[in-house]
Amino acid sequence: MKNDEEIVADIFAVHVLYHIYLTDKNQMLLLFAPIFFFLIYSWLEEANLIPTPNNHPINSNRCSYLMEEVQYLHPENEYQIYIDLLNKVWIKNKKKICRQVNNIHGNYNKYTDILENVRQAHEKYIRTQLVIKICKMIQDEFKFYKPCKLLQPYVRYYWVFKSNRPLDAFTYPIGCPQIIFHKQAPLYIPELNVTQDKLTVSGQVNFSSHLYADGNTEMIVIVFHPHAMSIFLNIPTSHFYNQEVPGYSLENKSLNELATRIFDCENNSICISYIEKWLLSQIADNLADTTYRIKRIDAAIQRIYITPQISVNELSSIACLSKKQFERLFHSFVGINPKEYTRIVRFQKALAQMQHQAGKEINQAQIAYASGYADQSHFIREFKKFCGYTPMSLLKVSNPYSDLFTNPV
Repeated sequence: MKNDEEIVADIFAVHVLYHIYLTDKNQMLLLFAPIFFFLIYSWLEEANLIPTPNNHPINSNRCSYLMEEVQYLHPENEYQIYIDLLNKVWIKNKKKICRQVNNIHGNYNKYTDILENVRQAHEKYIRTQLVIKICKMIQDEFKFYKPCKLLQPYVRYYWVFKSNRPLDAFTYPIGCPQIIFHKQAPLYIPELNVTQDKLTVSGQVNFSSHLYADGNTEMIVIVFHPHAMSIFLNIPTSHFYNQEVPGYSLENKSLNELATRIFDCENNSICISYIEKWLLSQIADNLADTTYRIKRIDAAIQRIYITPQISVNELSSIACLSKKQFERLFHSFVGINPKEYTRIVRFQKALAQMQHQAGKEINQAQIAYASGYADQSHFIREFKKFCGYTPMSLLKVSNPYSDLFTNPV
């Protein structure tokens, strides 16, 4: 049960929100709701309308915590802009707002209904915007590097992630194998009950997984095109299927030497140059024996990207191989059988469709058709298998992003 002070403060908040709406319709203001309500009480006290109530959920004891949290999630200048805007609204409308608050008798129900609607809008908006802000904050810690021209047919990009905050991320199958160098604490993957090695080779996966780190994370990752990693390791990519394999167990002397150079180097741009030199040296040694076969598999993969519902028979014809030869070669180079790979591509294509329709009403049937699914129910079932959410459920907790169909460099 609210006391009189809380009722006055809530009605006061409605009036301030109304004047904010008249001054600036930018709804980003609502993201700072906890600080907003604290300021309401500060202004009430300043206007001698009520003393600041200590028993209210947003009281002075919680203010420092809330301010730290808000400033942690938002750049300082953005936070200050918000505070300045609120203060301008207060200074400009102070007398009018106080007069309205003093004339509230008989209008209590009306104002509480308005406030409840405002609070529901706050809750919905904050939930959405915090996810967006946190995702953006994490993305800002990534740095992507483009491979040199000679390596672009084999390497999609390199990325560096550096953070001193605990990491709790969720990842999906992307259809591309990777080599990972952990310069700080490696990641723990609960679905496999494994902590990655400082040097880890990550193969094709057909399941979603969590990535955990306690903090002080710094990693450099080579993201290969689906068919290319085996050229550099001289090991079939199928060896790494659904596994995080310690790189040192491969007994690849040159890879181990590369890892040592990376771990001894503080400048990540220089580390990328070390990686490129190593990759180029491996191409010189291994490419001559595999070029012909790689081109056949790459032609099939490019067709899968365009038509992910294509049959294995059609793919083998494109590669000019028998079905049995094609399946064996595809499995060796890509690390997964063709049918399962096309399922990953369909999933990633659906993510890309959802990513490009961000902020618009999602038409699941349309996405299913554009992504190569037989029908909407097939789409929803397959989608949930790969990420644990139905398409509409995922939109409530995250912003869809396709690693396979997004080029960050």
